[in-house]
Amino acid sequence: MAYEFVKLNDEPIEIEYVPDEHEEENDFKPSFWFNNRRYFLENFVRTHNNPWIGDAGFPEEIHAYEADTYWRPLFIELIDDSAVNVYEEREA
Repeated sequence: MAYEFVKLNDEPIEIEYVPDEHEEENDFKPSFWFNNRRYFLENFVRTHNNPWIGDAGFPEEIHAYEADTYWRPLFIELIDDSAVNVYEEREA
């Protein structure tokens, strides 16, 4: 079964450092908004040079995936530490 990564956003999504409306402990942590939800970068695990997943064959542009989402996690591409592109893995 072959898989491909499909980009879900048209323009890069800015990484923000803002106060969190719900939990003070999340104030000013790097995060981004996607589909009416805030995602924190600390909740993503890197895909390259990661000893826990080895050489999983991720494309070069896929830098990290959601750590706590086991069914259809989001994948991100970091752009100059200021923005992200969001991807989803689908059957080709």
